[in-house]
Amino acid sequence: VAELRQIIREFSPDLVVLRWLMDNHPHHRRANAILADAAGDLDFMVLGYEIWTMLTPNAYLDISEILERKLQVVSLYESQLRMMDYVAYARGLAQVRAFHYPVKRNRGGAVEAYVALPARDYCDLVKAACGTVER
Repeated sequence: VAELRQIIREFSPDLVVLRWLMDNHPHHRRANAILADAAGDLDFMVLGYEIWTMLTPNAYLDISEILERKLQVVSLYESQLRMMDYVAYARGLAQVRAFHYPVKRNRGGAVEAYVALPARDYCDLVKAACGTVER
């Protein structure tokens, strides 16, 4: 927690992107708890994105032009691909999001969805939902 706080203070980011706080994976929730303890009083935006658990977004991004590159990168995660066809899942999720948050006339394309909040608000949600990390 202390090391992350120091890094964030030195780097002074405008934006931090991490897995959604309610993602159904213990490591993803732990990462959120660490961020909440390290940076809950700092000023930047947080984008929480979905992996295992879909979220109700308040922000989205058209990734139609880079979807294939994203899928190439996803295909490098061999340990995850042993459990499921995550490349197909990532493509399908991007297409579903494009249907619900249309960026193309025919609801095609690809979209990533996020929960976007100021760090203070995001970290308050994390603490309420996931608890904190022992220092």
